[in-house]
Amino acid sequence: MAYDLLVGVIYNATESLRIAGILLQPFMPEKAKKLLNMLGVEEDLSKRSYAAAKYGADPDYGTPRMPLGKGQAGTLFPPLLSEE
Repeated sequence: MAYDLLVGVIYNATESLRIAGILLQPFMPEKAKKLLNMLGVEEDLSKRSYAAAKYGADPDYGTPRMPLGKGQAGTLFPPLLSEE
């Protein structure tokens, strides 16, 4: 039961990220593209269009389309360097 709950939480989180990535494309094109590539969303227009920004619309994503890296190299928004 706990496993099913965990799977549901992870699915909802990744669906939220996928939909947010699609909707952010006009405002943050490079970061949205990187996010969608990290999630494994195909670059096909039908998978990254406004029509695809619905819960459960794309059952095929999940395998990253780019190397994810480790540490700061694998983050979407790496921390800013500080002079402190």
